[in-house]
Amino acid sequence: MTGQTCLSLRAQLRLGWGDINFSDDEIASCISTIQFEAGSGYIRQQQDILQLGIINRGAFRLYYFVGKKEMNIRFLLEGDALLDYNQFLSAGNHNFHFEALEKTELLFINLTKLFAGKELSFIQSGINKLITEYIVRISTEHIGANLFMSCEERYIRFFNENPEIFNRVPLYHIASYLGMEKESLSRIRRTIIEKNKRKQQENSPTNRSILFVGP
Repeated sequence: MTGQTCLSLRAQLRLGWGDINFSDDEIASCISTIQFEAGSGYIRQQQDILQLGIINRGAFRLYYFVGKKEMNIRFLLEGDALLDYNQFLSAGNHNFHFEALEKTELLFINLTKLFAGKELSFIQSGINKLITEYIVRISTEHIGANLFMSCEERYIRFFNENPEIFNRVPLYHIASYLGMEKESLSRIRRTIIEKNKRKQQENSPTNRSILFVGP
């Protein structure tokens, strides 16, 4: 487990269950590692336990279907958490899906074992807190931007805030996340590149007026 993943895991535990004191060994004893190939979906590993997934290496996308069309709502990288949203939000009606975007290593934390001796409702309440925080973040960062920002503004903000994603996620998935078609995203990118080229040309020394000062 990388240092980033360890810090993220402890942050998730604090967010869901407050100031709990577990040693690194106690946490490690409750972790199992699963490998996912690019294109494979996330499947809940054990139905009889409550668990939390943390990405150690790799990337996932979170999406849902509108008819037969896939709509991306989040990209998850190292240190991000995966939770079974469908179990708690839609009574088993699996509307949300995860897919590995590259070869990914996921750590599963057996919360039932970690919180042995605690009431089941205590564990579930912590998971619900994590889910609520996640849904609020999606609503404010993603849905709000799609409603109140132009396509170009959404692209510029997302690129400035998440430059790494553009090196790891196909453009058609990014276009879906931004609420546009791939062709529209390509057109916006070309427009921005052309604008930047014009600015560079305008600011180049050969295009500047030279003021000569007499001897």
